[in-house]
Amino acid sequence: MKRLLALVATAMLTTFAFAENTVHLGAFFPIHPATLGQDGQTADLSSSGFGVNVDYTHVSDGGFTFKFDLGLARTSTKDLWDESLSGVNFLGDVGFGWSFIHDEKMTLTLTGNIGLSVCSYKLEEKYNTTSYSSTVVADRERKLTPTEFYFGPEIAFTYRFNKHFGAFADVGLFYATGSADYKDKAYALGNKLYERSESLDISGLLFVPKAGMSFTF
Repeated sequence: MKRLLALVATAMLTTFAFAENTVHLGAFFPIHPATLGQDGQTADLSSSGFGVNVDYTHVSDGGFTFKFDLGLARTSTKDLWDESLSGVNFLGDVGFGWSFIHDEKMTLTLTGNIGLSVCSYKLEEKYNTTSYSSTVVADRERKLTPTEFYFGPEIAFTYRFNKHFGAFADVGLFYATGSADYKDKAYALGNKLYERSESLDISGLLFVPKAGMSFTF
């Protein structure tokens, strides 16, 4: 057992000794033409946004590549509840693949990624309702929280100006599918008028271009 652990440790040290380890930091622009559905009925929920993305990419001497990616974006949709709404979108994924070009100047990588996307939209509004023969103002709050798993290919290119600093650009095209939790509630005079919730199906393509700076060590 000790001999096996020693062999594994030696292999790992050898791999990292010849490895390229790079952190990419930049902007990304998620575009998601999605469809909501329930009981055979569908509605459009296309969204787009921009945010900050960071990833860690490891390339072995032989070219095998893996990466870990996190992004946080401000996203918007014009088709939800006939309103232009903004939300927050978190994306995280891991990828495994191959770097076809890997030298001191540049790296070209193709990975297959799998990840998770969570977004949140909220609309607050007021309307008039009747209570005990009087007209009162009610507060209504609607929330939609899509949670999707996505998978697909991503291609990335890094160009280094020197040994440690450079620029990168990459693009991923994924298929996303999951569910969206919908909650609708209203209050008036401190009393709950109604509250309902349901789960909707959601799916569609997810297009994610990125660009920014790279730091190799």
